[in-house]
Amino acid sequence: MVTRGLATLNLAATLSKLDFFCRKCDIKTLKKVSFLLGSREGTTKSALRDELLAQGGLLAKLRNTGGVAGSLNLVAVDIGVENFAFCRLALRADEARSQLVEWSKMQLSNGDDTSKFSPSVSAQLAKNLTQRLSRLGPSVFVLERQRTRTAGSANVFEHVLRANVLEHVLFTLLQNQRFLGDDSLQHQVYSSDPRRMTEFWCKFIGVTSPGNLEGSNDQAKSSKTATKSLKIKIAKAIIAAALSSDLASLPTFVPTVAPAVKSQLVSYFNKGKRLNLFDALQLTTDAGRRKEDDLADALLHGLSWLTWVTNFDRLGQLLAKTTCDETGLQQFKSRVQLLTVEHVKATNAILLHIT
Repeated sequence: MVTRGLATLNLAATLSKLDFFCRKCDIKTLKKVSFLLGSREGTTKSALRDELLAQGGLLAKLRNTGGVAGSLNLVAVDIGVENFAFCRLALRADEARSQLVEWSKMQLSNGDDTSKFSPSVSAQLAKNLTQRLSRLGPSVFVLERQRTRTAGSANVFEHVLRANVLEHVLFTLLQNQRFLGDDSLQHQVYSSDPRRMTEFWCKFIGVTSPGNLEGSNDQAKSSKTATKSLKIKIAKAIIAAALSSDLASLPTFVPTVAPAVKSQLVSYFNKGKRLNLFDALQLTTDAGRRKEDDLADALLHGLSWLTWVTNFDRLGQLLAKTTCDETGLQQFKSRVQLLTVEHVKATNAILLHIT
């Protein structure tokens, strides 16, 4: 378990060694590294390595941002016109554990204007969101990538199309703020793949032995409804653990909770009720429908990225001390296996915090 924050790394040397070991590793180890860093899996070993190195460069950039500024402030967004959820997390450079600073949801449509779908309406909506989110002052935004789903229909449903349009316009506006000359708006913007996030938290739930990591898993093949339910359960378990008095014994992906958010959530757990996260955060009808999967996804997207940054840091600390030879390769493979087993055990154990 990590007991420190982001240590000093020579990022160029780290990426160079990562490239070396990725070229020498077998495909199984590469897939574990991809899992730990949240990179896409390519169809060939070469493609897998390229994706992994690209993600490593991105995480290095985020890590460097947090180190220079003293804190990596991240806003994770689950996009939806009816259900728009976000959470804000901060990871200090001298701390191993992030803090949940804000977590909320809002309804972007006004009930009677849901039929108004036009470029001007989408542009104004995204502009308002950009202004609101920018005031949170993050170092980085991660926006859940929207997928075009037809559910067997020949046409794309309008609510799916609207979410896709909103994602693209919001991403563009947030990205362009960096080039408008305002030094206070130098945030980075990235898409967050919902599949990679889901696999990071759910893929190995139910795996009890490190020897089973190579095999298939029922959770990875479960239905969309079952997976959604599992993610909600994991989010609730993480928050229940975060509000406990024994944080030191918990995995570092469990955040501390800022006082303002804690005051909202503490009554939920003190009452011992299995309340909806919407109710736990004491949200009102202004936040839209009483849905909690959007809130869970926003939290898990944010925690995924910060955990991937931390995993990159832990691998980087090893790479800084290893040599590019067979001994170094074995040390690298052992560390990858250790980090994978740690995460598998931690995600399974965290569920014990709720019934």
